[in-house]
Amino acid sequence: MHKHLKIIIRKIIKRVNRYFAHIVSLPAQIVWGLTKSNYIDKRFFLPRYYRAIALHQSQLPLLEWQDQQIVNALESEGIYMTSVESLNLPNSVEFMKVAQKMTELLQENTKHLFQRFPSEKIHEVHATEKQVIDHIDIIAWSLNQRLINIIEAYLKLPVAYDGPACFLSVNNGEEYGARAWHRDREDRRMIKVCVYLNDVDEEGGPVQCLKPRFNDYVCAAIKHRYRSVYQAEMDSLYLPEFGDALVSCVGKIGTVILLDTARFYHRGKAPMDSDRKAIFFSYFSRSPWHPFFCQRFPLPLREVADRLPELSQQQWESIDWRKKLPQAVRWIPKSLI
Repeated sequence: MHKHLKIIIRKIIKRVNRYFAHIVSLPAQIVWGLTKSNYIDKRFFLPRYYRAIALHQSQLPLLEWQDQQIVNALESEGIYMTSVESLNLPNSVEFMKVAQKMTELLQENTKHLFQRFPSEKIHEVHATEKQVIDHIDIIAWSLNQRLINIIEAYLKLPVAYDGPACFLSVNNGEEYGARAWHRDREDRRMIKVCVYLNDVDEEGGPVQCLKPRFNDYVCAAIKHRYRSVYQAEMDSLYLPEFGDALVSCVGKIGTVILLDTARFYHRGKAPMDSDRKAIFFSYFSRSPWHPFFCQRFPLPLREVADRLPELSQQQWESIDWRKKLPQAVRWIPKSLI
């Protein structure tokens, strides 16, 4: 009886939290509805975006040849695969050591959740804010100036850093949330950098994205720009003329994927036979199209400053980007849905 009561109470709490999230998110949803209008966007927001790009063009970083190849691939394909070793950012060895410790923590978090809520359907298990901050080398690696420069050259605007999401995808085969095909809403262009913390094969939940030609077709076919598309519907949209229409990022531990998640339909394929452990770092411009969808995993800025005192002004401005937004925009509560 006690067990059933706990389940009922938990369901009630989840429902209350869901209603609360919708109420808090209402201002953001109203503004989003306005910015989604093609007429309003083309009349007001899009010209400002192009002006900002033009003004920043002379300040874009000059890249080495190999880094420019990454930008070229992102422009043409929307995705670039490499590895921590090949990317060869400073402190990569330390980063992978700390990342492996994060893997152990994710496994412990998962075990704890399944023990605490044995009847719940759990799809993802995230590292806590404290666990991320206690492994600050993860953040330091993702703020490396060379990586920021690559992303800035692609975005064509100053970079905002939205922090890491460290999580384990449970191997239950269910198409849920980000396991469905979707595009991210934060900005017109954005980059997510994914680092695999275990080997990922085709049944282990690889990151996948559509190739450009099929992606353009799907974008035109889907009337609502940000609606999720489940696999059955994606199959119905596919035509033989598109050939091999997707990229499936199968890779070893330490695989790095740079992906424009705003332009391209993508997903984390539902793991079937093993959990997938990964870190996703998010980057977009400092004046994102929809700032109220940003900072889903906010960083405690004071703690980051204390633990990474060596950050340059440019790196710090990438983290503390919100303070440069217009006051009226900052008043819009962050969307929880």
